[in-house]
Amino acid sequence: MTDKAKMELTSLKDEVLKVFMGKSPLDRVMANEMVKEKEREVSLLLTKLEKSEQVLNSKR
Repeated sequence: MTDKAKMELTSLKDEVLKVFMGKSPLDRVMANEMVKEKEREVSLLLTKLEKSEQVLNSKR
């Protein structure tokens, strides 16, 4: 799940570059908000992953 979210974030960042070059149908505000939302999602997933790894390691 985290890898998928990271790939989506990269794709959105690429779209933002297209927005700045005038090659995207999205406007800047929309593209930036989409990137921010995906960054929050990736951060949340990474936090969950770290907690799960800690639990797993504590059981060893």
